[in-house]
Amino acid sequence: GANTPIEHQSSVQSRYFTQYGLTPLVRGIQKAIDQTDPSPVDRARPFRICLSLMDRGEIGGLVIPAIFLPALESARQYEDIAASKDDFADVLRSASVFFDGVESGLIWGEIWGVLRQALSSSSADAATSLDRLALVRFIVTHFNVREEEMLLVHVPLMALALLVMITSAGDATADARGSGMVFSVDVTASALELAETLVELIPERTFARHATNGSPTLARQKHPWGLRNTEILNNIRDFYERDEGNLDTSSAPFSANDIGELLLRESGSLVKAVLHRDQVRPGLEARAKLLVALLKKLPPWTSSLQAEIFPIIHGTLVEQAAHDSSLPFPTLSALVSLVTTLAITSPEHEEAEASHRLTELVDPMVRQAWVHLSPSRPKYQVEVVRCLWQLQSALTLGDRRIAAALCALVTEQQVAHRDGRASMPGRRFSILWTHSLNLLNVLSDQLPSSQSPLNMTHGAGMKRFGREDYEIMLSRPLLLLLDACDNEQSEHYTFMRQWLQNLATGDRVLSILMRRLLSFDFLAPVLQGPSGVTAEGGAVDPSQIDVDLCLYYLHTLSNVLRVPTGRIWSAMAREVPLLDEATSEQLTDFGLTPDTTFQGFFAETCMRVLHLKLPSGSSRQSLATSSEAYRGSLTLLQQLLSGPHARVVSDIDWASPLLDRLLASLQDDMPSVQVLLLEAVLAALQLRWVQDEPSPRAAPRPVSKEAGTAPRTSISTERSEQAHVSVAPPPPSTLLECLQGGFSSRESRPILDNWVTFLAECLPYYSETIFQVLIPLVEVFCAQIGQHLKALQETFRTAEDGLEVAPEATLIALLNGIEQILAKAHDRLMTDEVKVEHVKAPEQAQGFFGNMVSGVFTSEAPQPRRATANDRLTVLLSFKDTVRICFAVWSWGTTGSSAVPADSPSLASFNYSSLRIRNRARRLLEHLFAAETLECLETTVEIWKASTLAAQATSIAPVFDLLHVLDGSRPKNTIPAIFNAIYSRANPNALEPTSKSTLASDLADTDVVAFLAEYARSLEDDTMDEIWADCMTFLRDVLANPFPHRQTLPRLLEFAAILGEKADNTTFGEQRKMRRDLSDLFSRLLTATFTTKPIGFSGEPPQPAGTEKPEPRTPIGDGTVSRPVSQSHDVISILAMIVPKLPQILVESDRVLGAATTISTSVIGPTIRAKTFPDNVSTSFLDLLYELSRLPSAQKSWRKDLAEAFNDARFFASPWSLVEQRWLPLLRHWALGDKDRMPELLSRLSAPTTAGIVFGVGATSARMDADRKTQLNLRRIALLILAAADDTTATNIGSIEDKVVELLTATAMSSPSSATRADVYMVLRAVVLKHSSVHLAALWPTINAELQATISSVMPGEESDVYNKTSVLQACKLLDTLLVLAPDEFQLHEWLYITDTIDAVYRPPHWQPVALVDEVSEQLGTTMTPS
Repeated sequence: GANTPIEHQSSVQSRYFTQYGLTPLVRGIQKAIDQTDPSPVDRARPFRICLSLMDRGEIGGLVIPAIFLPALESARQYEDIAASKDDFADVLRSASVFFDGVESGLIWGEIWGVLRQALSSSSADAATSLDRLALVRFIVTHFNVREEEMLLVHVPLMALALLVMITSAGDATADARGSGMVFSVDVTASALELAETLVELIPERTFARHATNGSPTLARQKHPWGLRNTEILNNIRDFYERDEGNLDTSSAPFSANDIGELLLRESGSLVKAVLHRDQVRPGLEARAKLLVALLKKLPPWTSSLQAEIFPIIHGTLVEQAAHDSSLPFPTLSALVSLVTTLAITSPEHEEAEASHRLTELVDPMVRQAWVHLSPSRPKYQVEVVRCLWQLQSALTLGDRRIAAALCALVTEQQVAHRDGRASMPGRRFSILWTHSLNLLNVLSDQLPSSQSPLNMTHGAGMKRFGREDYEIMLSRPLLLLLDACDNEQSEHYTFMRQWLQNLATGDRVLSILMRRLLSFDFLAPVLQGPSGVTAEGGAVDPSQIDVDLCLYYLHTLSNVLRVPTGRIWSAMAREVPLLDEATSEQLTDFGLTPDTTFQGFFAETCMRVLHLKLPSGSSRQSLATSSEAYRGSLTLLQQLLSGPHARVVSDIDWASPLLDRLLASLQDDMPSVQVLLLEAVLAALQLRWVQDEPSPRAAPRPVSKEAGTAPRTSISTERSEQAHVSVAPPPPSTLLECLQGGFSSRESRPILDNWVTFLAECLPYYSETIFQVLIPLVEVFCAQIGQHLKALQETFRTAEDGLEVAPEATLIALLNGIEQILAKAHDRLMTDEVKVEHVKAPEQAQGFFGNMVSGVFTSEAPQPRRATANDRLTVLLSFKDTVRICFAVWSWGTTGSSAVPADSPSLASFNYSSLRIRNRARRLLEHLFAAETLECLETTVEIWKASTLAAQATSIAPVFDLLHVLDGSRPKNTIPAIFNAIYSRANPNALEPTSKSTLASDLADTDVVAFLAEYARSLEDDTMDEIWADCMTFLRDVLANPFPHRQTLPRLLEFAAILGEKADNTTFGEQRKMRRDLSDLFSRLLTATFTTKPIGFSGEPPQPAGTEKPEPRTPIGDGTVSRPVSQSHDVISILAMIVPKLPQILVESDRVLGAATTISTSVIGPTIRAKTFPDNVSTSFLDLLYELSRLPSAQKSWRKDLAEAFNDARFFASPWSLVEQRWLPLLRHWALGDKDRMPELLSRLSAPTTAGIVFGVGATSARMDADRKTQLNLRRIALLILAAADDTTATNIGSIEDKVVELLTATAMSSPSSATRADVYMVLRAVVLKHSSVHLAALWPTINAELQATISSVMPGEESDVYNKTSVLQACKLLDTLLVLAPDEFQLHEWLYITDTIDAVYRPPHWQPVALVDEVSEQLGTTMTPS
């Protein structure tokens, strides 16, 4: 009761103020507010006044509502006219103090009124509405509206009211909701912006599920989703107009949960209203942004927004794609933000459905974003990339749909764009790559998760991306684009090459490939530790593992490395960056250390793929897959080991395991794998070499790619300018084994050219040990060449078809290889020999060696037999083996059994194949001869010697044919070389060290001289001009000191004869002087031959005539006689060939006679007078004697020698074969030239006599001596008659008859006795054989009488001492001869001796023989039967 008067007084005062003071006060304050004075003091005064009035509640409560909005409007307007920001700040400070003193209900009630004004149908125009909305935005943004009550109640309510008004104005069904308002676009946009500002002010705790402030009755009566817009607005109006927004006297019209749902409903309606059109209307960005902001504030709950909005968006995107049109980026960005937020804010039980709905939108959204990544649209590129990663953040961690969509776009555009836009996919991806990596780097390094541009909510399911998460989206499209590196002709490849060259993030590309290779479990257990040299794993089946995928990654990296870019290679040399824990564990399990570089990792991976083993019995598909995997890994490994930064992995021994793998590949039918293995081994060996150098080389050593052509085509004979640039480390021990196996394996035949190239590249590594490996390698090559040559010969020689042998290219490749080895070894030998200190030779005398053709052996270095002697011998032995096998190749098909018949159906192919390999062998021989002329020539001599000893006459000619076709073996070079070979054996002290032979060939000086003679014989006559001076000088030098050459003088004599013969056939120089010089040298040689080695004291026992097989006279060329090499030292056989040419050689007859006399005196006479005559007479001797007999100026000497031999009693001990083939022609020639020879022999026959010889020992001896002499003379007469031509001695028939008749009178006691009768019959037989019947008429009586008497003496009882058994035998032979020859005169008397009728065969009974022989037969048969 005490307070009643006071309250009453206050009420009275209030009414009084309201009636008399309120209006003037308000008007005065309003006037102060409306003033246009820009002074901040004047503009701030009304706010201070109002603030002071607020101290009196009864005044302030009435004044403030009237001036609240005008005061704030004044402050907003002053912002535009303020002279400076500081002035506005002063006014705003005063206004803020005033604002903070006003009740929140009054503030938001006034704001509610402004919004109703702005968005009501009674608004004058859009400008007014925009102005009102701007005022509210000014209030919200510049004054403190973040009090708890405001944030939890008034701001959500005002945001809801604003959305409801917007929805009611823009909804086509607004009539059903009780409103007909329609706003302009600007008003709507401004209202949405204000709504978004309000929503941003709402804290998340406002919509917690336990919030129950508000009207529970309304929440229970009707679900908020069922409220009409008018109901919502009415409830809010009542709250602010009726209840004045006072939460102390009334509750909020809606609970927090209801407000949240209503806000979600209205914002969703706004979005759906825009998306329901065929084309997305402007304003979607703001509506979507508002909805996204709400979704981030609201807790997850079940709503129909996802089910409604997702299909609408999907349909919109599909419609855009159907019309090939693109959405504006702001629209696309809004859609991405909307769908991702809807997806990640869904409740847990709806996450799967939300994720499914989102995945349906990924492809169309990525396609829309792809358009904005065009290089010609740079405006939103960074934002587009952010949108894509925002979309990726809403997907599950392993979801690769965005990457798949990008791959599809790349593929489609690569197929569609075949013109100048073919590189567009790569250009767009490069933009995506660059901005993605920059974005992820920013997220990882600078911004915390809550401030990430992608993480637009916290704790709402968005994932934070790290620096290494780029491959989630970029790896697969990148690999797809890198596939274009296969086609270097495409425009896309051109762009990718440029992009890779300028790519600063190449390590990210390598990381993508590394991660994928780490995922293959089959690689980890194969080998332990880097380089894979410690252990090998078991066999794996490629069909059961992802070998194809692994190969794809290796191939992709290989394509990248083929691009000439230093950035990628620099990235390869860097260590692998720190990875996530799982990848780091994989790297550790892989057996690599943390400091492993990319290059080391990829090289190790290649080694592990290379050492995958196939199980036995693998299928063909598995073999093909493994072969492809091996090839891919080897290609990449070769690039890595020969790259510009290969030294980062040089501390690992890559060569040894590669060589082991190469050895194993020799058993596999994978030639292409062998080729790549060879290249990889070369790269590994090169890496070993450069490891010790001070700096890496700028580029790897190039490998020759030309098939069928060796990198080195000739054996170098030049000296290196520098002895050694660097010393290569010794190669692995298995390298030699690999080389031997590679050239021996059948599997490597198709790629022998690659092996040859490999050999050429490996030889520098053997620079210090080339001589140790030379012979093993040469043996392999020679064996393989011989084997392939034999197979080829057999193929063409046999009629069998279908034989599979290596082609001629194999032989050519092997010849190329052996040339490479010999070239390297010879170069090394020359270098070593140059280093050896040697004493300078004295100046050459003006003798033979001073006048020899200079420059013949320019390729040979000094050869002091010191430390390099063994090395030289090794090289020369290899040269010798090579010359032999090359000769075998070159001589194929020339003559003999290796040739193909002219009518063979394969003749053309044979000619082609043989020509190719013969030409290659010839070129190699030319190079060998150029390098080591003397040694190669001696090897050729050995071949010639072996062929002659083996009686391979067909192989003799090709030796000389070969020498004639070689460019480096012209006669002017070959002849001096042969002279040096002779001197090296006969008189080595006469040679300089540079000209001496090493005597590695098993040749005597006689063999070389024999070859010299045969070689000279094979030369064309025109070549004499080239060699004449050298030959004359050589012969003079020999004659100056003939003793060392005593064994070879006969052959040198033959050589001189050949020179004379050929000089006679051509014209060059001063003929007379040349012929005179040669004649003089020949005469001196002939004399020296017999002086140094007399024929009677040669120490070589002559071949017994009875054991010697007569040799047929075989003409060669102009009729000379050929001899085997074994008789090259036989003076007689050589003289037999020379004598016919003496007139051509000596020219002058006096010299010819002198030479013949010398030969007769030194050879013929001593031989005939020797004690061993006639055993010492050979066919060669008789040939010599025969040739002497044909010399017109030497008749006297040879006739004397022949007569002496003929009259020698031992003459008839000669073998008949020798007599028939050699003596008879000589005697015939002798008889023709000496007509007195027969009379002289007849004169030696004396008539039988008995006077003074009756009895006594002396009588018998004298008689036997007379018989012996008579018999010898009779035999000489018979032999001379047989030797002469028919009827030659016809003039002596009478004398012969007289002597025969005289001798037939001899008795057993006469001297000569009847013992000579057999020889008389022999003479008669010779006369009958060699004379015509007309000359025998006088002899028939004598012959008939003697035949009858001699045959009759055989009759029983007719015993006589005149006819002995020998005489009877010779008589029967004479009768037999007459019966065979049947002369006309004898036919008349034939019946006296034999029966030649039928009775001789079928005797009639009681037949009595008439013929003497038949009678004797009958008598002897009768006499012998009883006995």
